Amino acid sequence: MQTRFPLIVLAVSAFAVAAMTPLAGCAGGKARENVLVPAVAASADGLELDARTGVDSLPEAEQAAASDVLDRFMEAVRSADTVQLQTVGVALWPQVESLALAGIEAMLARGEIGPFVAESLRERVRNMGAAISRANRTIAPPLTQQSIPYDHPPPRAA
Repeated sequence: MQTRFPLIVLAVSAFAVAAMTPLAGCAGGKARENVLVPAVAASADGLELDARTGVDSLPEAEQAAASDVLDRFMEAVRSADTVQLQTVGVALWPQVESLALAGIEAMLARGEIGPFVAESLRERVRNMGAAISRANRTIAPPLTQQSIPYDHPPPRAA
């Protein structure tokens, strides 16, 4: 009897691991969706300050358009809505990234920050870009009516 107990425990453990592995994969995707999007939203404030400085460093004729791009990006990010982040946020990220980097360079040139702080701020911009890219890859796109295949039945003969 004593020799069977370890075999039973081993068999039950192996079954539990095999049964939980697919569930863990599903949970991981949902966790990324529930954690990554709010994390992007929470870290956007510092990025906005850098990008606003970048907007201010542009020629006056370009500032209104750049500010509009930044406002739309921040609205999408702060909504913590996966669809907004995937559509608006991802599309506007390259422009916002260049604004933030320009803002960092402007602060560095004015002596408001030193080179080490500038590098830290650049790292924050890179991390935000990586998070937005990851969010775009890991969050399933929304299901639309056009993405549902449907074969129409042939018309009835009159």
